[in-house]
Amino acid sequence: MRGDDRGQTARPVDRALASAPVEDETSEEEAAAVARSREWPFEQVVPGVGFNIDQIRNHRLNEEKDPRA
Repeated sequence: MRGDDRGQTARPVDRALASAPVEDETSEEEAAAVARSREWPFEQVVPGVGFNIDQIRNHRLNEEKDPRA
């Protein structure tokens, strides 16, 4: 394959992306999913990712004392 062949294969993709419609509206289903996600209590989410509340609070306190931490 010659070096200039790679550019030829990318052009149709570039044109397709440039002419694709922009999706800037949120569906009712997407909006409802976001609303449900905001209802989760922080105390329930933290253990699900392997931490406990004290670890989170201590980390926040340490960052306030030294933002580079």
